Amino acid sequence: MTGRILLGVVALLFLGGGMWPLWSITYSIYEWRSMQSWTVVPAHVVKGGFQRNSGRSATTYSACVEYIYRVNGRQYTGTRAAINSGADNIGNFQEDLGRHLANAKGRTIDVFVDPDHPGESIVNRDLRWILVLFKSVFVILFGGIGVLILVATFRAPKSKGDVTQGQYKDSPWLANDAWRM
Repeated sequence: MTGRILLGVVALLFLGGGMWPLWSITYSIYEWRSMQSWTVVPAHVVKGGFQRNSGRSATTYSACVEYIYRVNGRQYTGTRAAINSGADNIGNFQEDLGRHLANAKGRTIDVFVDPDHPGESIVNRDLRWILVLFKSVFVILFGGIGVLILVATFRAPKSKGDVTQGQYKDSPWLANDAWRM
């Protein structure tokens, strides 16, 4: 029984490892779809560029920006550059967007603004399909392993080592030939 519980815990850990990127993909697609109805508004770029994060084995990039825009006579400040705001090194998207924003400093660019919540805005509302594909690998790999472990755990035959059940319930010593008299 302890082995089944341990396998169940391992399976849940793998499932969790697959569910996190699945949630990230789902939320990104949800945001992308909702942003398709956002209004285009001119914005003045105050700061723009990208941050480089160097780790032990990889360097990642994150586009960053600060811009000012007006909606219905009210001024807003925006800092969101793209749907996926975390740093990554999947393609050159972050670097290219960061360079574009650095070159736009002091100039006007178009941003997308949520008409229902004008304080919500973004520079680039494109969905990065390569990032969706990359995260999907983890969903399939970790989620699939988790499902396989769970199925194997529940389909495995129960241990026959429990002599307190079945024909030896009243005389468990009879289950072992060496203990018989």
